[in-house]
Amino acid sequence: MSIGKDYYAILGIAHDASAEDIKLAYRRLVRRYHPDVSVEPDAEARFKEVVEAYAAVTGNARTGGGSGAPPRPHASHAAARHRRREADDGYPVQGEDYGISVEISLEHIVRGGRLTVGFDVTDRKPDGALGHVRRNVTLPVPKGARHGQEIAVRGQGGPGARGGPPGDLFVTLTVAKHRLFNVVGDDLELKLPISPWEAVLGAKIKVPTLEKLVPVRIPPLTQTGARLELPARGLPTADGKRGNLYLLVTVATPKWVTNAERELFERLAKVSTFDPRWGMDGE
Repeated sequence: MSIGKDYYAILGIAHDASAEDIKLAYRRLVRRYHPDVSVEPDAEARFKEVVEAYAAVTGNARTGGGSGAPPRPHASHAAARHRRREADDGYPVQGEDYGISVEISLEHIVRGGRLTVGFDVTDRKPDGALGHVRRNVTLPVPKGARHGQEIAVRGQGGPGARGGPPGDLFVTLTVAKHRLFNVVGDDLELKLPISPWEAVLGAKIKVPTLEKLVPVRIPPLTQTGARLELPARGLPTADGKRGNLYLLVTVATPKWVTNAERELFERLAKVSTFDPRWGMDGE
């Protein structure tokens, strides 16, 4: 349903009109504006508007979108039954609404933009016959889009019957799992391994974000489990700001060492007073 339209006013009925009054008003306006019989200059536009209004007023509620291709019907059972009745009556019927799922990346969420997707639908071929047709649609992906968010693409559903307008396409966004980042609300988490000497001595390193590498200072004597915060490096928020990126530190040990490195570790073992198991003997 388009925001700002008064579908009852388009049909010329009161908001508490009965189902029979709605149907009578619809039939009267369809006969008046049908492009095949009307002489009014804006007949086609008014006809489509009347069909849209009738579908909205009679309960064309949308439900959760399907996934995969071809797209699945995306209308309530009541609306589908109503459309079948109108088709039996010989009046124009708006096409079926479709629903598909499209996977987007975290990078899409941060930068926004447009995404082109392809899917198979039942539509009219150039010769007028119904059949499977490959259709490509370019979608606007807003900054801050979320998993499960739905985008409506008007006129990209199933074909209408008896001069009725096509249905709409409803695209449900699913967020792909990222190889580095974990999503927690508007924030992101990144597991950050550091070396034993970086942990002890501190270091200046570069870490990845969704846009670029940024410098980070590792404080001296950083422990495994430390949590470092990078403000405004997370996902866009509803108020136009950004969540944070949290670095979950792990002190990593080498899987192999050179002879020179082994000698250094052996020297460290002789001079170090550090006992990681201090207090475990109960004394």
